[in-house]
Amino acid sequence: MTVACLAKTGIKPMRLDTQYHADPDISAFFRSHAYNAAVNASRENWSLCDSLSARNFATHLFMANWVAGFLGKSPADCKVSVFVNVKDGQCVQVKSSTGLLNLQNLIAIAKVIKSLPPAGIALSGILVVTFFPRSVATIRSFLKSQGLKVRVEHIDSTSLNTSSDDNPVVIIDCPTLYTNNATRGGSLGDVKRNKKALLLPRALRIVVGHQDIGLRASFSEMGEGIGPNQGGRFWQAFIKQHRDFGMMKDMKIGEELLEYEAALVPDRYWMASKRGVDATGIFKELRAKKEAKEAKAAAIASVVEVDEENDPDPLGHSNHDRNEIPTTYRLEDRLENMNLGPDGLPLPDSVLPRAANWREVEKEREATGYTYSNKPNEKYGKDKQKLDRIKKSSSWR
Repeated sequence: MTVACLAKTGIKPMRLDTQYHADPDISAFFRSHAYNAAVNASRENWSLCDSLSARNFATHLFMANWVAGFLGKSPADCKVSVFVNVKDGQCVQVKSSTGLLNLQNLIAIAKVIKSLPPAGIALSGILVVTFFPRSVATIRSFLKSQGLKVRVEHIDSTSLNTSSDDNPVVIIDCPTLYTNNATRGGSLGDVKRNKKALLLPRALRIVVGHQDIGLRASFSEMGEGIGPNQGGRFWQAFIKQHRDFGMMKDMKIGEELLEYEAALVPDRYWMASKRGVDATGIFKELRAKKEAKEAKAAAIASVVEVDEENDPDPLGHSNHDRNEIPTTYRLEDRLENMNLGPDGLPLPDSVLPRAANWREVEKEREATGYTYSNKPNEKYGKDKQKLDRIKKSSSWR
């Protein structure tokens, strides 16, 4: 829709700096967070026209179908604005530069872009936006290494066109949690620039970051942040709206980051939160965790294998050759494993596996001169009749 002088006849309009064209789902946040806030502050009866009057329903449904597949929801329950919450993102700073990146964010962005063409969305219509000019070349290079040739610009670029249909799909990268201090994410604290970025897309907006953006304004000496500033409150309101609408997707990269190590070239960056600490430590830590996990899994597997080797078959058969009939298996062992009923006879559920081979075992024992124990009372007390009944009712002979 056109977020400008769309006011009802006879009602005082608001004048905006720029006229934008966007789906109502994209402009909704600004109607509620900016326009309505000004209305409430001035206590005047200002309102905008019905946003649906400016919606391109065909394009909206097309984009909503992708969102539905991405979030696992019904298209009717989807809006065309999504927040991707990268839970394990780590912010890094380009060496000798103020450009900030988030390595996990880059992988999340690549995953999102790869999911768009199968839904019929061309790469030529995708724009990736960052708040840091020095980060553009790195983002573009990484995406190109993944076979993704899309436009990458920073928010202050003169090549951005905010009044045409050149930006149907925009992915916005928010690499840091902090919204103050120019070298530590201060660009995310400028509300005017935030609005410009969020209003760039015409049909589909995807913001990639962390749900805690803006909770802390800047780094302190202890690595913790001070309270949120105006930009931080802006981002928290934006994220809350998406969480309430169910338009947030959690994503965790984890050890998958190791697969992209060559393309990311981590030795080009410092850890943003720890000055002088090389970003290669991220990969060393992940690699150590992966190796420890694999070693633990191997140890567990070896223990299970040993247990299986030492655990005999109920009939004494080897785990390597279940078909071999041992000649050392005693009759008393079979009787001991049976569940007997009140009448002293075996219950139906007590028939042991391989019962068909018992007769063969008996024949083999007769041929070798095997004799049964002459002391049945040792196992059955003085109830020799019970043992006799068991012998008569079984199929041993």
